[in-house]
Amino acid sequence: MYYLDKICKIIFNKREKESYYVEKDYYKSGSDSRPPPRLARCLGFKDFSFIYPHEVPETRQQIKNAGRLYQADRKVDESLKRVQGDKDASKAHSKELNVLTSYRLNGFKKKADATSDSLRRAAFTLAEVLITLGIIGIVAAMTIPTLINNFQAKQYETKLKQAYTLTTNAISYLHSQDIWVYGKTWTGNDISFAKEKTFVYNFSLAFKNMYTKDSTNKNMAIVSNDELLTAYKTLLGTTTFAGRLLDDGSFQLNNGMTILCETGSESKSPIISIDLNGIFNKPNRMGIDTFAFIIGKNDIVYPLGHPEAPKYNNADLYCNYETDNEYNGFTCAYKAMNTKDYFKNLPK
Repeated sequence: MYYLDKICKIIFNKREKESYYVEKDYYKSGSDSRPPPRLARCLGFKDFSFIYPHEVPETRQQIKNAGRLYQADRKVDESLKRVQGDKDASKAHSKELNVLTSYRLNGFKKKADATSDSLRRAAFTLAEVLITLGIIGIVAAMTIPTLINNFQAKQYETKLKQAYTLTTNAISYLHSQDIWVYGKTWTGNDISFAKEKTFVYNFSLAFKNMYTKDSTNKNMAIVSNDELLTAYKTLLGTTTFAGRLLDDGSFQLNNGMTILCETGSESKSPIISIDLNGIFNKPNRMGIDTFAFIIGKNDIVYPLGHPEAPKYNNADLYCNYETDNEYNGFTCAYKAMNTKDYFKNLPK
């Protein structure tokens, strides 16, 4: 019962060692001097009335009050049994039943109201919820762009390493076919030249899965010459890149990268530019998603801008964040591969 539990709770919350005594016969239920079994169990004794602190008068009073409520609760039970067991109960009994039932319901109602008040006090107000959501929104607005930028930077960094590895592996394959690149005269991709003499055709042999399409003036190209001349921007994105450095043949790999070759009319050191996410995907800017490599002595692959590269060996010359010209971004491959956080600090 509720009041019985309350008695036990008061006693156990206040109990201290050696501060109790037993006061016999304080409470008697009818002729039986033993306490109700449930009360005895909750207090841990077999034969006693109540146990309470010896030196805490207010606790005694609390126990006595709870005991009176317990006695009243027992009378309710007895009256209910008596009235319900007698179909011909008198009006007095019925009245007594109504009074006692009302008493019990009011007690339960007070307990329910107390619980409801406790729940209301534990809830959040609409203003608190809105303020919390606003704070979350501000934090998200501050952090999400940085997370996106870091993710994109990591993608570019990984793909650039893949592009360099693909190029060196392709040169190794050509060696296995007894084809050496540096020192041999390679022609441009004009239709007047046999394709076997073009660098782009020989370089494409190293890739089993690639595709291209023919145009009116190219043997092997992914887009027409006119499209290629305006397809790319410089590092800062304010100027159209010199497309004539990319127009001696091109093809697409199945991983989405675009290979763009440059030999000029004749060259012994071909330049290979690689668009990391393909010519058909933005931003198409040199030094951001497109980087160039050159074949040097002993067929060593150098990122353009490397001090030992046979051409374009000054990285700062055409990888400049201050000024822009039609070549800017062409020598950024060396910086991108040797500068920490290069991709995290790209110009917008």
